[in-house]
Amino acid sequence: MSSKKPDMEIQETHKDQAQESPRSLILLASVLALGLVLLWLYLSGQLLPLLGLEERVASAQFSGNIIEFRQDSVLMQGGYEVPGRSEFLREENFRTVEVVITPETEIVMFLVFLPTAEEIGEDGMYLASELKKERVVLSFDELKNQSGAQSLAVFANEDIYRDKKFDADIIELYVPVDPEAEDDED
Repeated sequence: MSSKKPDMEIQETHKDQAQESPRSLILLASVLALGLVLLWLYLSGQLLPLLGLEERVASAQFSGNIIEFRQDSVLMQGGYEVPGRSEFLREENFRTVEVVITPETEIVMFLVFLPTAEEIGEDGMYLASELKKERVVLSFDELKNQSGAQSLAVFANEDIYRDKKFDADIIELYVPVDPEAEDDED
């Protein structure tokens, strides 16, 4: 049998439990704090990318409307173009970005000649891919002075997804040319 008295065993058990109690509380508080941090990261949308569980989105193209021209940039509102992911071009996902114009930026305007009433035909339909287009290279100052320039497609050499400011490699704008308006000018 044990040489200790039963009362002494109970006292030692309580003593052991009393020593373990602060450790248990510290462990419980640590687990709870970790849980709260993980919950906050999840709710803020940062947990899945942090763990590498979210699909990586990349884009090198931004399309949108011009808000204002600045000295060497354009402030735009629009969306990142991601192949197969049209939700980025919905208005609720639009972002405001600053597109920096560098000396290497190529600015291209495409004049798209709309068909005449005779060319449209009886059904009123035409294929946009078959319309005549004229490519015109512009300077940044010429772009600023384009009255028809309201929206742009911007291409970059790198992933710009979620960037609020980036350098443009190519900027494209499409300007429709109404054949009726051309006839009026003659």
